[in-house]
Amino acid sequence: MENSNHIISILKKYVGGLFLTFVGLIAIYYFSYSTIEEIKQGNSISYSFKGILIGPALFVMGIYLLVFTNGGKFSFQDLSFKEKKTFYLVLGVGFALGFLALYIVNHYLEVNGYDTSNL
Repeated sequence: MENSNHIISILKKYVGGLFLTFVGLIAIYYFSYSTIEEIKQGNSISYSFKGILIGPALFVMGIYLLVFTNGGKFSFQDLSFKEKKTFYLVLGVGFALGFLALYIVNHYLEVNGYDTSNL
């Protein structure tokens, strides 16, 4: 019984990690890439700065779950000091990439004459 619980726990880790990675990729495509392509074509656009920011963060956190965590419940309190530093580093990298994507989309908006005063 212990072995089957461990297998289920590892399976949940991979499913969760793949889910976050997949959702992150979809958000990056939908909120960043497709918006930039619409801007290049001169079409009218609708965009979400929150979506642009959160896509890379979800993608990086999915990779973190796949690579750096063991199977089982993810409890922040049970992480060692080194594991917490890794978690914060990965989270920071995710949001840094999100802000980079936000900067790139904002740049394309400004260059093509869209109003970005609501930022």
